[in-house]
Amino acid sequence: LHGPIGQIFYKKILATRLWGKPMPVSFFPVYLGICLVCSHFLNEHFVKDKEVGKIASKVAQWLASKTEGMLRDGA
Repeated sequence: LHGPIGQIFYKKILATRLWGKPMPVSFFPVYLGICLVCSHFLNEHFVKDKEVGKIASKVAQWLASKTEGMLRDGA
């Protein structure tokens, strides 16, 4: 999550288009706070969501059926 958010504020081409310049080093604590708030929100409202868990389980089962054990760890 910190990668895409960081690109908005610090990637030279993108930040210049949005803000006129990349953010200074002094902005880093604000950037860190934004990442923490976004991570908490994503965890509480997406990762812990029961419906998302059901969909992820179905996708994992489907992938497992298509790979025939190729992704399994072991000898």
